[in-house]
Amino acid sequence: MKVILNNLIRVSTLIILLLFVIGAQKSTAQEFQFGLDLHYADPQNEFEVQLDNPGVGIGFWAGYRFGNSPLMLGLDFSYSNFVIDIREEPLSSTIPDLRVVVENKYNLVYGIVFLRL
Repeated sequence: MKVILNNLIRVSTLIILLLFVIGAQKSTAQEFQFGLDLHYADPQNEFEVQLDNPGVGIGFWAGYRFGNSPLMLGLDFSYSNFVIDIREEPLSSTIPDLRVVVENKYNLVYGIVFLRL
Protein backbone atom coordinates (compact mmCIF):
# COMPACT_ATOMS: atom_id res chain seq x y z
CA MET A 1 0.00 0.00 0.00
CA LYS A 2 2.83 2.41 0.88
CA VAL A 3 4.58 1.68 -2.44
CA ILE A 4 1.38 2.45 -4.37
CA LEU A 5 0.96 5.73 -2.50
CA ASN A 6 4.59 6.74 -3.18
CA ASN A 7 4.20 5.95 -6.88
CA LEU A 8 0.96 7.94 -7.01
CA ILE A 9 2.69 10.94 -5.42
CA ARG A 10 5.58 10.72 -7.91
CA VAL A 11 3.26 10.50 -10.91
CA SER A 12 1.12 13.38 -9.61
CA THR A 13 4.22 15.52 -9.06
CA LEU A 14 5.45 14.76 -12.57
CA ILE A 15 2.07 15.68 -14.09
CA ILE A 16 1.93 18.97 -12.15
CA LEU A 17 5.50 19.83 -13.18
CA LEU A 18 4.65 19.08 -16.81
CA LEU A 19 1.58 21.33 -16.64
CA PHE A 20 3.71 24.17 -15.24
CA VAL A 21 6.24 23.79 -18.07
CA ILE A 22 3.50 23.78 -20.72
CA GLY A 23 1.81 26.80 -19.10
CA ALA A 24 5.10 28.70 -18.87
CA GLN A 25 5.74 28.25 -22.59
CA LYS A 26 2.33 29.68 -23.42
CA SER A 27 2.72 32.63 -21.06
CA THR A 28 6.12 33.62 -22.49
CA ALA A 29 4.48 34.14 -25.87
CA GLN A 30 3.22 37.52 -24.64
CA GLU A 31 5.40 40.64 -24.51
CA PHE A 32 3.32 42.54 -21.94
CA GLN A 33 1.69 40.94 -18.93
CA PHE A 34 -0.18 42.48 -16.03
CA GLY A 35 -2.26 41.32 -13.11
CA LEU A 36 -4.32 42.33 -10.14
CA ASP A 37 -4.26 40.42 -6.86
CA LEU A 38 -5.84 40.42 -3.43
CA HIS A 39 -3.66 39.46 -0.50
CA TYR A 40 -3.62 38.74 3.22
CA ALA A 41 -0.84 40.15 5.43
CA ASP A 42 -0.07 38.64 8.83
CA PRO A 43 2.09 40.88 11.09
CA GLN A 44 5.11 39.15 12.66
CA ASN A 45 7.84 39.90 15.22
CA GLU A 46 7.99 43.58 16.32
CA PHE A 47 5.20 44.55 13.94
CA GLU A 48 2.90 42.00 15.58
CA VAL A 49 3.57 43.57 19.00
CA GLN A 50 2.21 46.89 17.71
CA LEU A 51 -0.63 45.48 15.59
CA ASP A 52 -2.25 42.13 16.20
CA ASN A 53 -4.82 42.47 13.40
CA PRO A 54 -4.15 40.89 10.02
CA GLY A 55 -4.18 43.12 6.97
CA VAL A 56 -5.93 42.80 3.65
CA GLY A 57 -4.89 44.54 0.50
CA ILE A 58 -4.74 44.81 -3.23
CA GLY A 59 -1.81 44.78 -5.60
CA PHE A 60 -1.06 45.47 -9.25
CA TRP A 61 1.86 44.19 -11.28
CA ALA A 62 2.99 44.67 -14.86
CA GLY A 63 5.91 43.25 -16.78
CA TYR A 64 7.59 43.27 -20.18
CA ARG A 65 9.28 40.27 -21.83
CA PHE A 66 12.26 41.12 -24.03
CA GLY A 67 12.03 39.59 -27.52
CA ASN A 68 12.45 35.81 -27.48
CA SER A 69 14.12 35.88 -24.08
CA PRO A 70 12.45 34.05 -21.17
CA LEU A 71 13.25 37.04 -18.90
CA MET A 72 10.56 39.48 -17.81
CA LEU A 73 11.24 42.81 -16.10
CA GLY A 74 8.38 44.41 -14.20
CA LEU A 75 6.98 46.47 -11.35
CA ASP A 76 4.74 45.35 -8.49
CA PHE A 77 2.82 47.80 -6.27
CA SER A 78 0.68 46.77 -3.31
CA TYR A 79 -1.39 48.41 -0.58
CA SER A 80 -2.48 46.76 2.69
CA ASN A 81 -4.74 48.07 5.45
CA PHE A 82 -4.31 46.52 8.89
CA VAL A 83 -6.73 48.43 11.11
CA ILE A 84 -8.44 51.78 11.57
CA ASP A 85 -8.46 52.99 15.19
CA ILE A 86 -11.09 55.66 16.02
CA ARG A 87 -11.42 57.28 19.44
CA GLU A 88 -12.46 60.56 21.07
CA GLU A 89 -9.89 62.61 22.97
CA PRO A 90 -10.12 65.97 24.78
CA LEU A 91 -8.58 68.76 22.71
CA SER A 92 -7.18 70.43 25.81
CA SER A 93 -6.74 69.38 29.42
CA THR A 94 -8.13 72.75 30.51
CA ILE A 95 -11.35 72.35 28.45
CA PRO A 96 -12.40 68.70 28.89
CA ASP A 97 -15.78 69.17 27.17
CA LEU A 98 -14.14 70.11 23.87
CA ARG A 99 -13.44 66.74 22.26
CA VAL A 100 -12.09 65.70 18.87
CA VAL A 101 -12.25 62.44 16.97
CA VAL A 102 -8.82 60.91 16.41
CA GLU A 103 -8.50 58.39 13.59
CA ASN A 104 -5.35 56.30 13.08
CA LYS A 105 -4.97 54.21 9.93
CA TYR A 106 -2.29 51.54 9.82
CA ASN A 107 -1.40 50.97 6.18
CA LEU A 108 1.48 49.45 4.27
CA VAL A 109 2.38 50.50 0.72
CA TYR A 110 5.28 48.98 -1.15
CA GLY A 111 6.66 48.68 -4.63
CA ILE A 112 9.28 46.37 -6.06
CA VAL A 113 11.07 45.81 -9.34
CA PHE A 114 11.17 42.15 -10.36
CA LEU A 115 12.98 39.96 -12.85
CA ARG A 116 11.25 36.68 -13.72
CA LEU A 117 12.31 33.66 -15.70
